[in-house]
Amino acid sequence: MRIATWNLERPSVRSWRKLPCQLEQIAAINADVWILTETRASIQPSAEHCYVVHAPPHSDRRPDEDERWVSIWSRFPLEDAGIEASPRGTVAAVVDSPLGHLALYGTVVPWHSEPSPDGVVRPWSVHAIELQRQAGEWRNLASRFAGVCVVGDFNQSWQGRGYGTRALRATHHDAAQGAGLVCLTAGEVSDGLPVIDHVLLSRVWVDRFSARVAATWPGRRDDGTRMSDHAGVAVDIDEN
Repeated sequence: MRIATWNLERPSVRSWRKLPCQLEQIAAINADVWILTETRASIQPSAEHCYVVHAPPHSDRRPDEDERWVSIWSRFPLEDAGIEASPRGTVAAVVDSPLGHLALYGTVVPWHSEPSPDGVVRPWSVHAIELQRQAGEWRNLASRFAGVCVVGDFNQSWQGRGYGTRALRATHHDAAQGAGLVCLTAGEVSDGLPVIDHVLLSRVWVDRFSARVAATWPGRRDDGTRMSDHAGVAVDIDEN
């Protein structure tokens, strides 16, 4: 099973110049499960991806019912994971995969300058608060499912230098450890920079199966065409 994630940088309803390139890249990766972030409900990876769950429409951005923080698309059936989708941009489902049931949690953790509810920007404050909330849901899933996969835009490099702070990286590591998760994409780099979109998988599944990074691709094509401000990542999980 291949699981991939990519932030599509909010394709505009007025300008779809990025979308054909994005869809070509998505087709080339050929993932069974896609966690698309800053996306639109109408952007379907392929006709084969006929199972989907979306985060609710944005409550604090432009009034566009099609725009979503997170969508999980799958070639395999999806079931309810018992976690309420958040308007801030998290959604969960259980995929009935060839390897067994795997609880998927799609996320966008806030960026460094996201305003608080009172409209004030306190760098990384909303990020830290939302991460604490999400970490509780990761632990909830881990208490109920042997296999959990937390995927999406973490707005944080996982190790070394890069986007984020040393303190927040430690908080991310603690949150993952508390839910028994391993970051498969910790050392991935694109265009010389650490990726900030990640795939975390239960240690039980890491020990049981062969789990590895299958692909990392930049936000620009070789000809310079911009597709996104994020790199994308994909991982393969196979029988040993």
